[in-house]
Amino acid sequence: MAVSRRHMLGATAAGLGGLGLARLGMANVNVNETTNISEADLQEFTDKSRAAIKKGTGWLIKAINSDGGAGLDIGTNSDVACTSVVGVALLSQGQTPMEGEHHNRQKRLANFLLRRVETMGGNGALQSTRSQIEGDLGPYATHFFSTICLSQMMGESPNVDRYYRALQRLEAYISTNQHRDGSWGSDAWAPLLATACGWISLRAANFAGIGVSGSSEQAGEYLISQMPQLGRSWGSGSWYHRLYGTAAGLRVLYSMGRDQEEKAKTALGDILALVETNNRTFGSAGGEEYLTFHFMTEMLMQMGGDNWVRWYPTVRDKLIDVQNRDGSWTGHHCITSRTFSTACALMVLSAPNRFLPISQV
Repeated sequence: MAVSRRHMLGATAAGLGGLGLARLGMANVNVNETTNISEADLQEFTDKSRAAIKKGTGWLIKAINSDGGAGLDIGTNSDVACTSVVGVALLSQGQTPMEGEHHNRQKRLANFLLRRVETMGGNGALQSTRSQIEGDLGPYATHFFSTICLSQMMGESPNVDRYYRALQRLEAYISTNQHRDGSWGSDAWAPLLATACGWISLRAANFAGIGVSGSSEQAGEYLISQMPQLGRSWGSGSWYHRLYGTAAGLRVLYSMGRDQEEKAKTALGDILALVETNNRTFGSAGGEEYLTFHFMTEMLMQMGGDNWVRWYPTVRDKLIDVQNRDGSWTGHHCITSRTFSTACALMVLSAPNRFLPISQV
C-alpha cells in the first residue's frame, strides 16, 4: 500500500508525542538557546489565520469551473497558471487528488492540467490566448506553474506515469527556452520574478525525478547577479521591482547555502524591515507581491530561528488584515486576478502545515 505524504507527516507528528504539524517545522529553533523567542512565538496558526484559510478556501473553490480549471476570477474561463496555483494552495492544506475534503476537485484540476500538457501544440502554448499572468510573468509562466503544481501532486495519484510524461514534456519546453545567461528573457513586466519561477520549476521537476537539461544553477547565478542593492532605501516608483528582484536572489542564495554572505544578510534585513514598518506592500499588493510573500515564506520556514519568527507572524497578520469580506484577496496592480492572489495568500497562511515537497527546494 502506498503511503501518502499526509499520512507520513501525521505519523511523524504522532511519534513526537502528539505535537501539531504547525510545530514540526520549528525544529531549527531551540527556545532555550534563542532567548528572544518564546513558546507563544512558535504558535504559527492562530484562530484568525484558521478562519481566514477556511473563508479563503471557500472562495477559491467557487473559482474552479466544471472543466476542472480555475479562471482569473469566479465565472471566468479557465486559466492554466491560475489553475496551477489553486492546486498548490489546496495541496498546502493536505487536499490531494486522493484524499481530503476537496480531493475530487483536485482530481479534476489535475486532469485539466494534464490534458493541457498532453495536447500542447507545436508552439508550446497551453492555452489559446495569452493570459494576464503570462502578460506579467512572461510567455512561460503557464509552464512554470503547471510544472510546480504537477510535481507536487506526483505520488498523490495512482497514475504516476501520466504525471511523469507530462512533467518530461514541460521540462523539455522550459529548458529549451532558457537563455544562455540562465534567464527566460525580458518579455515580462517582472522578469526577475519570472526567472525565479523558472528556477523553482526546474528544481521541482528534478526533485520529482525528472531529468533536467536546463540549468537551474545558471538561472540561480543570473538572479544573484541581477539582485538589486537596496540598503533599506526602497524609494518610490518601481520599488516593487526591487522587492521581486531582491527576494528572487535571496531565495537562490539560501538554497545554495550562501545565506551567510553579506549580500544575503543585507537583502534579508531590507525585506524584513519593509514588511515590518510599511503597510503599502500589503495594502497595494498585486499578485506579484503575494507570490513573493510565498517564496519568502518557504525560504524562511526552512531557515527557522529569529528571522522566521520575525517574518511569519507579521506577514500572516498583515495578509489577514487585507483579506476581503468574501474571503478573497485582490491584486491591486498588474496581476489583479483574485484567484491568483487568493491562492498565493493561502499558500502563505497554510505554509506551517509543511505538506509541500517544494518547501525543501
